[in-house]
Amino acid sequence: MPRLSNPWDSDPILARFLRHWMPEQEYKTVKEDLSRFGGRIVQEIDGLGREAERVLPELKQFDAWGNRIDHLIVSPAWIRLKGICAEEKLIGIYYVLRCFFTN
Repeated sequence: MPRLSNPWDSDPILARFLRHWMPEQEYKTVKEDLSRFGGRIVQEIDGLGREAERVLPELKQFDAWGNRIDHLIVSPAWIRLKGICAEEKLIGIYYVLRCFFTN
């Protein structure tokens, strides 16, 4: 299996693009954040993603008495990945970037 490297550190084109389009202070902040997050991908997220794909979610629709419950059962890896999305504010990044690139 190929060894995963930090996506930020191994993509000079992305760095040049951001450096060109962003003010210097914002670029410095983003650069540090992306480097840190890239390391987290290698150290934590990649393994969790593989585990989440190996143990797929399961829908339990009924309890032991036949009552409809619609309970989604997910692996601990899925739960941890959800937590990482919240920690890294991945959902909110879209809105920040949309404002940045439309102005």
